[in-house]
Amino acid sequence: MEKLTDYTGAQFTAIQNIYNYYNANMFSGMLNNCVLNFSRKSKAYGFFAPERWGTIEASDTVHEISLNPEYLKRPPVEVISTLVHEMVHLWQQDHDTPAKGYHCKRFAKKMKAIGLYPSSTGQEGGKETGKNMSHYIMEGGQFITLWDAMPKEFLYPLVCVSEGGSKAKKAGKNKTKYSCPSCASNIWGKEGLHVHCDDCDEVYLRA
Repeated sequence: MEKLTDYTGAQFTAIQNIYNYYNANMFSGMLNNCVLNFSRKSKAYGFFAPERWGTIEASDTVHEISLNPEYLKRPPVEVISTLVHEMVHLWQQDHDTPAKGYHCKRFAKKMKAIGLYPSSTGQEGGKETGKNMSHYIMEGGQFITLWDAMPKEFLYPLVCVSEGGSKAKKAGKNKTKYSCPSCASNIWGKEGLHVHCDDCDEVYLRA
């Protein structure tokens, strides 16, 4: 295999190709182009930011979808499901009635229609609406069907090998890692620690 040299181009081209693929086959090409990015945001696998960018002439605004590089080590199908989750936010922003900072019933309905079941815990039985929202992939749904058919050469070549940088490594030394099952935020502490996530009303689980 030829050694990869254009790391930036390869990584962003891959995400753009996947975005275009799902836009064409799931959203009938109705989603506008947006700035696709990788940026770290606490407690999030990814996020959608409406009108985050503007042209130099300030004549137009552009939305942003970012994936958190700290979580690219998850199975690729889960990472891309996060991308599509954020694409639903873009769809709702431009083609429905957006609910700022809240995952409403219209969002939940669209998610289920494309094969991603909204869940505050990321598992069956979680709340379908609310401020913090994950999802799980529906068996036989449109998302997973398109995933199975997607050319695998579209996949991004790079993952982040660190987790929160040197501070996280230092904090995690000789300590146990715990994660919130809803928002995926992490903390480190002694074994047997019992901590509650106030944002999600969930108990941190041993990772």
